[in-house]
Order: sequence, then C-alpha cells, then structure tokens
Amino acid sequence: MATESAHEPSPAPPSRDISSIEQLPRELIALIVGHAPEAVFEMRLSCRMLKSAVDEYARRPCDIPIVRRIVFNEMKNTWLSIPKSRTALFELRLVLHQPALKLRMQRHLNGPENPSQYCIETTSLPEDAIDGLRECVGTRIREASFPDYDEPLCKLIDGIQIEKLKAFIDLRQEAAGERLLKNLRSHKVNELYLTVREVKLANPADFLLDISTIVRTLFISQLYVDDKDQYQRHFLGIDDFNWAPVIIGMFERRLDTMHVRTAYPSYFTLQSADDIRLKLPLLGRKIWFETRCNAYDRHEVRLDYVTNDHSVRALRWTPVTNALSIKHCSRESERHHNEFF
Repeated sequence: MATESAHEPSPAPPSRDISSIEQLPRELIALIVGHAPEAVFEMRLSCRMLKSAVDEYARRPCDIPIVRRIVFNEMKNTWLSIPKSRTALFELRLVLHQPALKLRMQRHLNGPENPSQYCIETTSLPEDAIDGLRECVGTRIREASFPDYDEPLCKLIDGIQIEKLKAFIDLRQEAAGERLLKNLRSHKVNELYLTVREVKLANPADFLLDISTIVRTLFISQLYVDDKDQYQRHFLGIDDFNWAPVIIGMFERRLDTMHVRTAYPSYFTLQSADDIRLKLPLLGRKIWFETRCNAYDRHEVRLDYVTNDHSVRALRWTPVTNALSIKHCSRESERHHNEFF
C-alpha cells in the first residue's frame, strides 16, 4: 500500500534581512553615534543605511566638543588637541567637509591615554578651507590659546563657543580692547587668561569692569614694561591708581574668580589692600581672589583669619614674592594658574 507523503509548505519567497539597528529611528541612531564617536568608521562598514546615518551625523553641526584645545603658536601653526574618543569623528568630518586638508595636516600621538595632536599651517589656507576646517572643529571648544591675539587667526574660530580663552594681547591701541570685548561676548567665554605688557587704553578701569560683566574667571599677568621700575605702583598702563573700588566693582558683576600676577607688586597700597580684604567677603558671593601684593610685607603679624566664610591671608608665594588671598572657605583648594604663558 502506497504511503501518502506529508504535505510540505512551499518555501517562502526570499526577504531582505534587516538588522535590528536598521529598524531604529534615525534620531536614535544619531544618539548612538554621539555616544560612541570613536567607532564611526566601524559603524560605516556594517551596512549602507548605517553608513548613511553616520555620514549625515558627521556632516551636520556638532554639539559635542570634538576639539578640547586649539593653540595658535608663534610659527603661525594651528594645533588641535583632540581626545582619543573624538579623533575618529574629527577625521571623518575632515574627509566629508574638506578632504584636501587631511593631506596637509600632521598627526602626533602622545600615548594611548593622551589627546591626539593635529598640526596645520593655517595662515596660507584659502577662505573655503578655513570654513571647512571650522566645520570639522564643531560648535564648542574647551580652550583656545593665542600667543599673539591676531584678528586673522580668529576667523577659524568664528562663531564657536569657547569656554576658556588664553591670550597675549597688545593693548597699546583702543581698538584691541574693543575687539577683545566683542569676541568675549560672541564666543561666550567663561574664563579669560590675559597676558599684557604695555597698555595704552583710555580707561583700563572701565575695560576691566566690562570684562567682569562677561566672564566668571579672570587671570591677569602683567609683564614688565621697559620704562617702568619694578617698585612703581604700576598696573595696566596706570601709575599710582587706587584699584580697590574697581576690583570690588568687578566682583559685584558676573566675576567670582580673579588671579593677578604682576611684575609690580606695589600696585596696591596698604589702604587699597585693606579695603579689598574688608569689603570682598561681605559681597554675598563665594569669592576666589589672589594677587601678588607687598602691602603687608612689614606687618609683624601675618594676616591669617576667617570672616563671613572667607579666608583672608597674606601669603608668601616665594621667599621674595608675597600675595593677598581672599577665598571662600569652600573654594580654598581651587588652583587657577596660567599654564600657557
């Protein structure tokens, strides 16, 4: 007796195998890329859809900080310091926005844990190349350093938010001060590390007050001026001026941190220093203030007391360098130094 064979279903028509990640919304894929930017090249190899999504992400303005630090050195080279986790994204953006620049850029590796350093000579770049490099950098930079604050160099960071700006600025012309204030506002700078030598502004006091409405942290390094003796009461182009009301006024604005290193420690008289130490702790702010100051050098009892939660001290930075320190007790461990200059 013949045995009837069991009915077998006909094979289903072939269907495209869609990976689970390809089924995700485009916005979610962008979030994944943002959380793992170091893997953008590997993602591009997985499938055409993901490659397209990664490239789309890399082409658009980037909110995550790609470049940690940008330095314009005296040789007119631009150095970009990029964390290891961001280098792949930066190089992909370079390929997509301005591939020719990759051939002109040198990459220096500083070990597996340190940021990668990219160097390129930017002063001879055409405007479209500068625009392309700016697109690669992203919309935010942690720190920018200028050994010589120069307007043409600023074009590379035009429109980019900068958390910390370090610059040596020639303030012998009024326009230089006005340009700095304009750029502090446009870049939304929060910390300014300013090195100056000769200053010829019409009103340096107003200049500082304007700065204090923009930034929260201000470091000023006043270098020697050729025709000024180190024992003169000189600061920012002015001799024999009472800076106490200015500094108090600065802390009544946005500023809450100020550090002054000056070649002229006598710029504070004893009266000015007393006004500062008596009034700053009473402003209702958590202040951090330190300045080179020799006003208390001859005091038999060195200042060291706490008032209104602020520590007030006459410090000895070195055997020949003294300072006045006024710091909220919660901020005494903070250090604010100008590492670049």
